[in-house]
Amino acid sequence: MKKYPKYKPTNIEWIGEIPKDWLLIRFRFLINYQKGKNPKELFLINNGNNQIYLTMDFLRNRENRTYYAESKNDLIIVNDDEYLLLWDGANAGEFIKAKNGILSSTMAVLKSKKIKSHFNWYLYKTYEIILKDFTIGMGIPHVNSEFLKNLLFPIPSENEQIQIAKYLDKKQHK
Repeated sequence: MKKYPKYKPTNIEWIGEIPKDWLLIRFRFLINYQKGKNPKELFLINNGNNQIYLTMDFLRNRENRTYYAESKNDLIIVNDDEYLLLWDGANAGEFIKAKNGILSSTMAVLKSKKIKSHFNWYLYKTYEIILKDFTIGMGIPHVNSEFLKNLLFPIPSENEQIQIAKYLDKKQHK
């Protein structure tokens, strides 16, 4: 990728300078999130009316058994490749791609308001270490929602988002 002609300071140490035409926008203005909920009951057998309950082990393909829950109105259903944030636990602050199913209470699904979908993934992954460093909680760490909402994200134009995501895709598959 070529270097941008002009840069501007962000006054944020870990971001540094960004291209002159990029914007710095707080997370709360870019992304909505919705936390998962605990189902009343989990099942080991799918009776045809149930959906997979998405645990982190299931999403990482490490679960020995699959759990199911009834699709109720108060539960959050997500689809393949939506973006999730692990909200609670030892790896709080980690981003992962969803599979079809019911969202666990330890995660949140992220819905972008202004960012191209595929660029989101790369942007999220750059923020993992920061979110993990600023988790809160005595026993079980969890994402600090105020910190998350106020995080500043450097945002290029939509066209640049597409080009950056394509470039990173190529780099990732080499």
